[in-house]
Amino acid sequence: MYPAQLAKRALVSVLLGLARIYNLDSNLTRDSPDADVKKAFRKVILKLSLRVGPNTIRKSTPPGRKFLGN
Repeated sequence: MYPAQLAKRALVSVLLGLARIYNLDSNLTRDSPDADVKKAFRKVILKLSLRVGPNTIRKSTPPGRKFLGN
């Protein structure tokens, strides 16, 4: 199997996991066409960006780390 195919299969696994966490419908498989993977990626990113926006960033940081936001 080619490295690009392995990377795509890994991406699909991550997308399926995120879709399960965020309760998104996904009929994606590891052998899905690239267009379906791209559509699922956009759906997950849109959902994630709505949940983690500029107003939801934590102002507290773990010890030893600097906060880089406003």
